[in-house]
Amino acid sequence: VQRVYNNRDDIRWNNVPNLPGGTGVRFLGTLDSPISSIAALRTAVDADVALGHPSVLKVQRPGRANPHFMLAVGKCGSEYIVADPATGGSRRYSPNDMNLLLVGVRRYAPR
Repeated sequence: VQRVYNNRDDIRWNNVPNLPGGTGVRFLGTLDSPISSIAALRTAVDADVALGHPSVLKVQRPGRANPHFMLAVGKCGSEYIVADPATGGSRRYSPNDMNLLLVGVRRYAPR
C-alpha cells in the first residue's frame, strides 16, 4: 500500500484511492489557485457535486499558514453543504466567505 501522507504530514491526494479496503474512487486531479481561477474551482466543484462525485475543498483562513480541507457533499443555492472535520459534522460553506477562502479542489470519481 502506498503512503497517503508525505514526510510533512501532507496528504498525497493521488494515493487516497489506494487505502486498505479500497475507497471505490479514482483520483482525477488537483486544481489550485492562483493557477486555477476561483471561477474554475467553483465550476469544477459544481460539476462534481451535480454528478454525485466527491469533491474535496481546500480552504485557507487569511493569515494562517496551513490550509483546511472539507468534503463537498451537496449544494443549496450558492452555498455548498460540506462535511467538515473541524466541526465533526456538516454545515454550509459559501465560496464567497472572505474569512475562509476557496483555494483549491481535489477531484475524484467512482471507479
